[in-house]
Amino acid sequence: MAGCTGLALLPGGAAAAADCAPISVTSATPENFFWNPLFNGYGNDNTSLTDWTAGDNSISVQLPSGIGANSGKTLWLFNDTLLGQTLAPAPPGQPYRHHAGGKGFARNTAVVQNPPDLWLTQTLYGGGPVSDPLPWIRHPEHPAKRYELLGARVEPASPGSVTKRLKIMLLEKDDSVPLYGGTLGYGVATLDPANLAAPLGTPVRFDAVDIGRGKIYWGVSLVPKSDGHTYIWGESSQTIGGIFGSNAYLARVAGGNLHNPWQWQFWNGSSWTAAGRQDLAQPVITFTGGAGGGATDTGVAHGFSVQQVGTRYALVTMDPTAESGYGVYRQLTMYTICNIADPEAALNPVRFGKNRFAVVPEAALPKPPGYAEYTGTSGAYMPALHPQFTHSTGLLLSYSLNDFAPDGAGLTNIANNVNRYRPKFMRVAVS
Repeated sequence: MAGCTGLALLPGGAAAAADCAPISVTSATPENFFWNPLFNGYGNDNTSLTDWTAGDNSISVQLPSGIGANSGKTLWLFNDTLLGQTLAPAPPGQPYRHHAGGKGFARNTAVVQNPPDLWLTQTLYGGGPVSDPLPWIRHPEHPAKRYELLGARVEPASPGSVTKRLKIMLLEKDDSVPLYGGTLGYGVATLDPANLAAPLGTPVRFDAVDIGRGKIYWGVSLVPKSDGHTYIWGESSQTIGGIFGSNAYLARVAGGNLHNPWQWQFWNGSSWTAAGRQDLAQPVITFTGGAGGGATDTGVAHGFSVQQVGTRYALVTMDPTAESGYGVYRQLTMYTICNIADPEAALNPVRFGKNRFAVVPEAALPKPPGYAEYTGTSGAYMPALHPQFTHSTGLLLSYSLNDFAPDGAGLTNIANNVNRYRPKFMRVAVS
């Protein structure tokens, strides 16, 4: 695996104090013993024809103990989700399980995982016929609005409250407008972790602010810390020289106030702002474009994940600077963050260059042995770390797969092999 570049620069270019070493990736191995077969098996199980078949996102959140039947369970959050039956044998020339035609597509869902055996047991969606299912999180009065599920965590309902609530960050979009042109803002859905049927009231929305690098959408990843704050990662997307990528931003808020961005503080490049001053936010990682992805090109792709590793933090993303165009990402990349809670040193929190630690095998060109079922237009995106499943063999990482062939061919490729649209897992050993 590639090592860290070793760069340690202050914003002005001086060398940083040697108080933080880069996280080193020693191996990144596909999780083909448990995690990949687990989701493949659940998606192929036709016991219920209204459960999850495939989808993207795969962010997880662990529910607390002491809440009744849902105690200790894990929720897996998915966006654009195929529901329904998978069929075998497949059509002529397609020797893979395929999605039954005319079955459902829900804009967001959740899959419930039970402790201690970790079996996937239930798909949460908004009801309706499987041919036209409603999303799990939806606006009760405006069906054209849809929600992309982002980071989630369980915290007090409000500061000091003993009542726990599941809070899910959202990207609100308008289905009548394609892709990012239809993004209205970001928001939060609040649920009772003991009753996950629907949010408590209408999800709240907040306007996204454009401070010169595109609108910032918050909640891509949430990191709780022992100082009592939740650290909230955001992104703003740009196209530079034909390369599509994002800048990464950081905010924080005291526990219980995740749903209240007027109480958030924002990293301005050297310190935390006063509450509510999103207009002063500056990137922690700046997208520079750079086709070919040289060592000094930086940026994150849409969807990234952050996890504490000892006293440091690992930010994992697909590397947008390594590809031209949109979507077909192949390179997994890690940035080391030294201390997201201490702005006093007036340092940009990211002190080291990127560490490209693995090529996603499903998207690799040429395909490695065992991956012939994936097309040349298969791409990976939205990597997610799952801290509750870290153990001695390393971090648990998932990523989404899709087929980006043009003119509808990608959808056909997925329908003919649903495995091309399921999350994949890696075990990432670090030191």
